[in-house]
Amino acid sequence: MAAGAFVVIEHRVGDPMLALGPFSSPTFSSATAVGLCINLGFYGELFVMILYLQELRGFTWRAEPDHGRLAPGT
Repeated sequence: MAAGAFVVIEHRVGDPMLALGPFSSPTFSSATAVGLCINLGFYGELFVMILYLQELRGFTWRAEPDHGRLAPGT
């Protein structure tokens, strides 16, 4: 909803922060959408990997004081 409001407001002002002209090109719009999907996938994978390591493998977010790396079961 905020993205839609941003587009409407930027379309109405005389000197927008983000020029919306390039988004009228199908090539640019599709390339931007594909890039967004790839980035969301990578960040989602990172989030799920952290949950996996913490919940299923027993890793902790704290570093062990003796060797300074993640240790299972602590």
